[in-house]
Parts: sequence; structure tokens; C-alpha cells
Amino acid sequence: MRHGSRIDDGDARARQSVPPSPPCFEVTHTIDGLKSDFDAIAETGRPVAVASRVRARRDLGSLQFIDLAPGRLDEHVQVVIDPSTLGEREAKILRTVALGDFVGVTGDCVRTRRGEPSVKASSLTVLTRALRSLPDFKREAAIDPEPLARRPELSMLLGAKRDTLRRRAKMLQALRVHLSAEGFTELEVPVLHAGLGGAEQRPLETHLKGFDEVQFLALSPELDLKRAIVGGFDRVFAIARTFRDEGARHELPPETTALGLQETFADARTMRTSMEVLFAVACRALHGGDTRCRWQTQTLDFSPGWRRIEMLPAVAEATGLDVATLSPEGLAARCRERSLHIGFDRATSGRAGLLARLRAVGLSLPAGSPDDLPTSQLEALLRRHHLHLPMDLHAPWNILIAGLFERYVAPQLIQPCHVLLPPARPSVLCKEALGNPLPNGERLVDRCESYVAGMMIGHARTEQNDPSLHRRFLEDQEQLHAEDAGIARPRNEPLIAAMEHGMPPCGGLDLQIDRMAMLLTDGETLDDVIAFPFQHRD
Repeated sequence: MRHGSRIDDGDARARQSVPPSPPCFEVTHTIDGLKSDFDAIAETGRPVAVASRVRARRDLGSLQFIDLAPGRLDEHVQVVIDPSTLGEREAKILRTVALGDFVGVTGDCVRTRRGEPSVKASSLTVLTRALRSLPDFKREAAIDPEPLARRPELSMLLGAKRDTLRRRAKMLQALRVHLSAEGFTELEVPVLHAGLGGAEQRPLETHLKGFDEVQFLALSPELDLKRAIVGGFDRVFAIARTFRDEGARHELPPETTALGLQETFADARTMRTSMEVLFAVACRALHGGDTRCRWQTQTLDFSPGWRRIEMLPAVAEATGLDVATLSPEGLAARCRERSLHIGFDRATSGRAGLLARLRAVGLSLPAGSPDDLPTSQLEALLRRHHLHLPMDLHAPWNILIAGLFERYVAPQLIQPCHVLLPPARPSVLCKEALGNPLPNGERLVDRCESYVAGMMIGHARTEQNDPSLHRRFLEDQEQLHAEDAGIARPRNEPLIAAMEHGMPPCGGLDLQIDRMAMLLTDGETLDDVIAFPFQHRD
């Protein structure tokens, strides 16, 4: 059914001739409350007043029936109306009630001959007119998925999204309660920053006309939490909106929610344990105390004690390349031999092209041969391993390692796992790992990246608290970005100035709230767990 407008049709003119709706309606019971305790309420003999959206309407001649419910999947209450008992005004109102309208009903609790709990209406008031038609609430086949994707409020009304968002809110509440009990203070952190603090992602910019200056939208709550540590807090966290400008190819949308956490006298080991505990707390809150949950076809176990692997040995084992000894040029040459620098169009290459691509990159499949897989699974396999996207072979060694990791290792990490000691450049705010440098002169940092179902869901680190090193790293990064893309990325001077007052050793953690919610509520995409996802302008 098309979600059309009723504004200009004859039915609308008839509906608009009805007296205007009241500014409010005093209800005695919610729909859920009335249904759950119906018999006890009926025994009191007192009339009830309920209000909600019209989900269905049936005309049986002498009697009319209206089902009231907030949405398609909610409990409903049946309203029984005898038009002959209504006054002229209310009878006129009844004739114009349509699917999607909000109505208020007063009456007695009764059961129909079939035993259906119902309200026998003594009065009926239209509270809001629905000027756009809605599909048949009872017939799922009548619901067009296309407008639901573009209109989140319809997905809440007609699908399961409202329940998912409630579960997400319950998850966030559990995290806050746990962190508060552990002595953490929640802070609000700013969205706008005059400078950047070291993240590799491309930031979103905005121009403030009143000040005639460019500001950057926050990439992470990390920077301001560090300043709070300098200010004397020992345990702080923030749940904040974060932003990036990395185009449609990136897996995360431009706007996401992250949990940032800082703890004094802690390190990456402390923080990765905190990551495990936070996931266990959230999982128990949504799954009846269980630390296991179902996501798609997998059962994920979030019990603390996650598997730990080191990034370089994992990449070496998956690719057969001794990456710790290869120079950037040597590593790029090996990637070129596997055609990783060439993009791949799945739509135009056909099955033969898909198989050739898999053989060229030397991907090791968990079981069987790619020849035995249907074409749809081959396409999904290449996409999951990012093999449709070209690698930039002119990138530094660190970025090449990250590209190999996301193609050969990450998709195989289904159960919760910590990946230790990544390359240094994407993590300039961390302390270096012991044992540096590598045989090829490159360096690693004391950080771990946490993965579930092939996705990075957060990272933990030992924070760099030496302001002179911090400044040097940021200057090098600022120059590098200017050379790479001609983009000015000013340093976050307030952070460096704060650190110069003395910042104690501390550990930090960033957790992707949207991905956590998707995994714990069995969402198919991030859009399923974000109330109002990013949309391109129509």
C-alpha cells in the first residue's frame, strides 16, 4: 500500500469538518497496563480511559470494533462501539476515524462472547488525525520496506526498531550503573574542537560565522577525558557522539556513538580487561544474566578472558609473508604480486572473475574449496574480506599492515578477541611497546584492538603522557597529512598545555556503542540500532 496523503482528498474534507481535538486527554491506564491486569480492573466496576493509535477497524453493522495500540507489534486493546448509544457529535466523529488516527475512549471493561478483553465505549474523542495513510498493521506483506529504511519513525511504528532502541537504552543504563559503582565519573565532553589530537580519521569540519573560524567535530571523547585526568579525576568516562568524514566506503557512518574511558595508573592490560567486563555487563543486562548471545548464525560468548593474539604474527601466518623484516617497498611489492592494489567489480566480473580473484590473493578458506561455493557466497566472501577495495601501495608500512590485517585476519575473528601490538603510526597517542624497533626499523605501540564477528568494536591503550613526545608526534603527523592531501590539521594545543602541567600514567579505552548494540540485539546493520541513521540528502 502506498503511504499517500489524505490532505487533498474528499475524505480529508469530511474529517476536517469535525470539531477540533482537545489539547489533552486524561488516561487512567496504559494499553499494556490494562491488558496485564484486565480482570482486576473490570471487577472494580469503574470506567477506564485509554488512548492510542487506531491499528484496525471492523464494522459489523450494529457494532463497530476499533483496535488501539502504539504500533504493529504491540499489545492492543479492543474497543466495542454501539453507534446507537452515541450522541450526534460522537457518531459523526466515529464515521471519520481512520487507520493511524489517535483516539481517546472512555468506557467499561467487558469481555466479548469470544472472551476478548475490551472496552465498551461510552465516549470517543479524536485526538490527532493521521494525514498520511499507513499500511495495514495486521498484514506484514503490505508493508513496503523502502519507506521504512528512509523513515526511521515508520520502522519504529511498524517494525521491531522501537523494541531494539529500548534494549539499547537498557544496555547503556547497565554500563552507566556499572561504571558508577566502580568509581568512574561521567563527564560531558564538547563536540567542537579548534585542533586535533592525533587520530588518523578525516574529521568533519564546520565554519563558525560569528567567530570566522573553522572548528572540527570530535573524533573521540579521549582528548577531553585526558584533560580531566590532569584536572585531578582518577576515573572518568563519557558516552559521546563522534564524527568522521571518510566517504561511503568506510564501514562506520559519519556519526556514531562511542564510550571513552580513562583511568589513572592503568595500562593497556588493565583497559582490555575493562573492555571484557563492560561487554559482559551489557550482555547480562539484555540476556537474562547470560554472557552469551545469538548474532546472525553465531553464538557469541562474552565471558571475560578473551583470546589474545599479536597483530604481526597473525598477519604473517595468514599471508605467508615475514612482515616484520620487509621494508615498505618490499611489502608493497608482495601485495602487488597478489593484485591487492586493483579494485574489483563483483557485478561485472561474473563467477569466473570471483574465483580468479580469490586465487590471486591467496586467501585461505576455513573449509572446502571456493569452487564449491555458490556465486552469492563468493560475492559475500570477497566483500567480507574487503577484496573488492584496492590497497594503496604507496602508503607507509604501518598502513599496509593494517590493510593486510583487515583482508586476511580480521574476518576470521568471530569470537571476542584482543589483537595486541599494532603498528605505531595510527596510534600516536599511545606509548611505544617494549622491544622496539623491529628488524625492519618499524615500531609497535602498547595498544590492543578488540574484535568480534570480524569487526573492531573498540581499543585499549597505555596513554602517552610525555608532552614533548606528544607534541613531536603531532607535528610529524600534521606535516604528513599536509604532504599527503594538502589538508591543514592544527594541533590540539589545549591538550598539550594540560599535559605540560603533569599527567599521571593512565590507560584509555574507546568502545563502539553502536556495534556493541548491534551484536547484543542481533541487528543486521548499524542502522537497526541507531534511532535516526545518517541519510543522504534527497
